[in-house]
Amino acid sequence: MLLLTLTAIYVQEANMFALWITFGFGILGYLFRRSDIQVLPFVIACILARPLEQTAREAFAATGGDPWFLFSSATSILFMIAAVASVMFLSRK
Repeated sequence: MLLLTLTAIYVQEANMFALWITFGFGILGYLFRRSDIQVLPFVIACILARPLEQTAREAFAATGGDPWFLFSSATSILFMIAAVASVMFLSRK
């Protein structure tokens, strides 16, 4: 399976850098598995990072770089509190 994966990556990119990146993520995945760290949140973060960053840049450009627009309405404050509460609730053991 490893050989098939590396062959597919090399056919798509045709350089060794892509293979080294693949090995790096393989080692990272192995370390996550050995440490009992869930991989799914990292996969979701990698998928959603680019659109989230683009949206944040557009929002900050529209407000002139003012970060306080995030707290301008009751709904946004409620969502901020819910996000912080869920992170605190899920991070305790």
